[in-house]
Amino acid sequence: MEETTPLYEYSPLPTEPAIRLLDLSPGAENSPLRGSLKTFPLAEVPSYLALSYVWGSDEKPHAIQIGSFHVKITTSLNHALRDNRAMASVNNKNIFIWADGICINQSDTAELNSQVALMGSIYRSAVSVVTYIGPADQRAYSGLQLGGKLVEFAQSRGQGSYRDLELIQDSNFQRNGFPPAWHSSWAALSELMDRAWSSRVWIVQESLLNRQVAMVLGRVIVHRDLFGKLAHLSLNGRIPRVTTERRGSDCLTAQDDLKSYAYGHGYDYPHPKTFYHLLRMCHILNSKDAKDKVYALLGVAHDRDQMGIVPDYTKTEAEVYTDVAMRLIQTDSNLDLFSSVWSKKTIQLPTWVPDWSTMPDDPMETLINNPILMKKKLHQAAGDTTADFVFSEDLKRLHLTGCVVDRISIVDRTEREGRLLSPFFFQHLDHLAGLPLYSNNLDDIENWRVLLQYFFTTTASSLASVLSSDLSFFEAGLRLDAALDGYTMPDMTLGAAEMKKIQVLVAAFIHTVANRRFFITEMGYMGLGPKEIVVGDLAVVLLGGKFPYILRESDGIFKLLGESYVHGIMRGEALRPESSDGVELRTFTLI
Repeated sequence: MEETTPLYEYSPLPTEPAIRLLDLSPGAENSPLRGSLKTFPLAEVPSYLALSYVWGSDEKPHAIQIGSFHVKITTSLNHALRDNRAMASVNNKNIFIWADGICINQSDTAELNSQVALMGSIYRSAVSVVTYIGPADQRAYSGLQLGGKLVEFAQSRGQGSYRDLELIQDSNFQRNGFPPAWHSSWAALSELMDRAWSSRVWIVQESLLNRQVAMVLGRVIVHRDLFGKLAHLSLNGRIPRVTTERRGSDCLTAQDDLKSYAYGHGYDYPHPKTFYHLLRMCHILNSKDAKDKVYALLGVAHDRDQMGIVPDYTKTEAEVYTDVAMRLIQTDSNLDLFSSVWSKKTIQLPTWVPDWSTMPDDPMETLINNPILMKKKLHQAAGDTTADFVFSEDLKRLHLTGCVVDRISIVDRTEREGRLLSPFFFQHLDHLAGLPLYSNNLDDIENWRVLLQYFFTTTASSLASVLSSDLSFFEAGLRLDAALDGYTMPDMTLGAAEMKKIQVLVAAFIHTVANRRFFITEMGYMGLGPKEIVVGDLAVVLLGGKFPYILRESDGIFKLLGESYVHGIMRGEALRPESSDGVELRTFTLI
């Protein structure tokens, strides 16, 4: 787009906290965008809307007239401003809007740093936050209408359970007035669920700091919880799958969970909205600048003042992430951070520093994400100890105190092929329980049930509350696995009700063990660890750590592979042996 007016030149903001607001003028449907930029002290701002939108491409083919000048804007911001202008036109008056793409001088790094530090106050002070999903046509609106009907239908059926799986069959939904699976409204709904707005990390701050959130699709206001409810209902099998991408559904459920934590309903977690908790829950979300995976959460975290993090866009992503890791360990005096370490990183970082910029397509379900385990402190591998740490001056090495549990001697590398357990598990479980698994009769079925109940419920967060009281899930699953592996167990018959239980068990278990390897140590400890483990890796307990960690040694220094579950040492046993010799503590240098 060619502009005949000069490019707008931003005046510096005052030294005291202040923001610019766009005074957006009314206009006809296709008329140029016009308005003025006005500066206000943050403590004296008039009523304004804070606009939340997807930045999209960096290209700026559109413009808005600011007096006799113009500011170039992106296509996404152009759509957002035009739809908001049209919605306000019923009153035929100007509206104040705060939108980062125009109200912040994006070419001034110093101003960007200071304004990002104020983001929490900016969204908190707005009369309303407008979450703009994007432009819409009749196809998109048909998907929106279908989504609303699905939520109403599911809520009318009550909570539902594994016994209601037949409700999601196409024929049953058609009988209840829903369109057939091939109808375009289903695809339209999936497209809405998968739009980029759902994965923006900035939306967390925007939606949590101001309860007056108006979610807008085109020029229609949408119930703020609609898409989160749809994601949860689909994930729980109460409605058909409504996303084409699992990542989109996971992003929406993460947002919905965060709202529940923030507003105090539906969830019970011991540390709501700490900076690390937010980082962990928002790991799946995206940002155009990798540093914003940190900066976008500062305004929400309760412990932000303790952390002392100040936005600085002159730093590299590696510098920001390493600095955050150091501050988390220093502030929290524990090693919870290590549960967010993945082996695949897009940024070159020390192995002990999580890469927040991205998450693997098939991430390992971390034990620390289980609110039941964390609240009840069921996993305390290092007991009540605090981390004993020293950082190198360049922050490339971290020295920690702990003890070696054992060296890994056997690693399961077989494929499960849809089974709950690989044949490897059946062959080696006698190391843990002494069960005669090579015989054709499993006489000690009670011991089997108790062992598997503990093993699964301490690793499967989504099953813990159900399976702790209903072992029939395990019995059904074990009979199926035993049949697949050629073993026999009492009463091998599987009825329709048990097959439904197996469906639930398989779905949750596969999610739990994804990207984990079953292993056995030289002394016979059994556990689950990151899929990258190999024979010779060490299982260690580090002071301040809730879990045993897997380390790989090379020339006296170590690489961190991640957390693990090791049966028999999850309650501090490794640090309180019965031997009178005590525990041999040593220093581990992580790079």
